[in-house]
Amino acid sequence: MPLLVAVAAVVALGGSVAGYLLTRSTPTPAVAPVAAVPTAKPVTPIEPKPPRPTAKPVERSYPLRSLLELDVTVDIDGSRAHLLALFPTIGSEPGADKLVYRLPLQNPWFGAVEMSWNNEKAGRLTNVRFDPPRGDERFKNQKQIGDCLARGLGKPEVRELNHLTGELSFFWGARFPKAWADLYSGYLRLAFENPKGAPPMTFGQVVRSLDACAPGTP
Repeated sequence: MPLLVAVAAVVALGGSVAGYLLTRSTPTPAVAPVAAVPTAKPVTPIEPKPPRPTAKPVERSYPLRSLLELDVTVDIDGSRAHLLALFPTIGSEPGADKLVYRLPLQNPWFGAVEMSWNNEKAGRLTNVRFDPPRGDERFKNQKQIGDCLARGLGKPEVRELNHLTGELSFFWGARFPKAWADLYSGYLRLAFENPKGAPPMTFGQVVRSLDACAPGTP
């Protein structure tokens, strides 16, 4: 038994020595150098080019007397083609009961006119409204406009709307309800049962009267 123990010890010792020598004799594998990562160059963002300004359409205005070319007997179905032939830039606003065309005017007294056709089969021109110049909510010369219309339509009925402010209206109702006109501080309104009117209360007579009076009309 002592002999076997001694032999076992010698074998174990020899294995340890051999392992140590093998480890010393095995070369350590070379570690490959890590390649340097190139530094990315900063990218300058490309700013989008500003959009080219879109030219706004120039609003065209028309002389008051050009309304004399309007054929008031045209019905609603033919109104668009007829008006565009006369006023290529005229705008329209279809509504539930009316088709309204708005035309800017080149006139010192009025900024625009609105013409309304009844929205129905064979609908006719029944209402016309003249508005103050652009930027004004009221006429600055209401009485002067009234005196001008009186030359062509006859003497109006002057109505007091507000005693404290002195606000008045001028009403031409001799041919009411066939045709009539009402001049308020904020607009001039014409109404017709028949677009041809009832002389002297006709669309053409109103236009001629106003065109003859307005100072500086081109």
